[in-house]
Amino acid sequence: MVMSSKQALLAGCVDYAGTFPPAALPLEGALARAGTFRAEARHPWLLSKVALPASQLLALDASTLFSYAPQGEPWVFTALGLANNPSEVAVELQNLKAWNQIGEVAPIRHLAVSYESKLFLEEFDAAILDALASPLNQSGLYPYFEIGFEGDWEHRLHGLCKSLAKASFLRAGIKVRTGGERRPSVEMLSTCVQACATYRLRFKATQGLHHPITSENEFGFVNLFASLTLAVAANLKHSEIRSCLEDRRPEAFELGSDGFSWNGIQLKIAEMAAARAKHGGCFGSCSIDEPDQFLAEQFQEV
Repeated sequence: MVMSSKQALLAGCVDYAGTFPPAALPLEGALARAGTFRAEARHPWLLSKVALPASQLLALDASTLFSYAPQGEPWVFTALGLANNPSEVAVELQNLKAWNQIGEVAPIRHLAVSYESKLFLEEFDAAILDALASPLNQSGLYPYFEIGFEGDWEHRLHGLCKSLAKASFLRAGIKVRTGGERRPSVEMLSTCVQACATYRLRFKATQGLHHPITSENEFGFVNLFASLTLAVAANLKHSEIRSCLEDRRPEAFELGSDGFSWNGIQLKIAEMAAARAKHGGCFGSCSIDEPDQFLAEQFQEV
């Protein structure tokens, strides 16, 4: 099967966080939905990872996971760190590494590939990052550090990005909240997208983003991934990233059989895939079914 432009732009973009509000499913319900999604979904390739708190993830074993994926499919996770300081983070990372080593040879393979931390949510301290560099590198997980939009957030953003870019061996990324009580402005989000592209970092969003196209109350995930991919592949200016993020016209995003275009800027599928490999974009969603359903409604297969 040949990859379509829709897949090149969006495949593996959803980290399913069904246990988090507002869905707030019990763990069993979220695992059951994740286990059946690829067999039932219109776009089974949307699913990237299952997002769970590190403590909850570490309690899972192969026997439990098998009951929710009896066909034997491997499980891939992102761990949400609960630690409040570098020493606690190091312990979580050590435990996750040991859990991964068990999962490599378990009857049902299971693997945590990323680790999400709030340590830099409100302020950035380079000394903290230095203390975390060795534990993160040894864990084999790639980290996302959350940026909050309080106070002088832009200064913190660029300070963190510069330090992460220097520590390129960490394969690190930034994480931003795109919904909720502190939904960022389009100016804020476009600045984060541009920073990700400039410093060649991974990118993760969370909250909102259930619909493909931006509306008055929510950013669209097609808008977000189009802006990210174009920023990396076509060096979009800040004003262009902003325009892409706030564009409310589904027809402006042309997902063809051999490529993608927005506002006259065109990318071939190979270019899209190469850009995605660099920014590694994904977004956390408490629903996996809504992005799947709404994408089918607004963007037909070509």
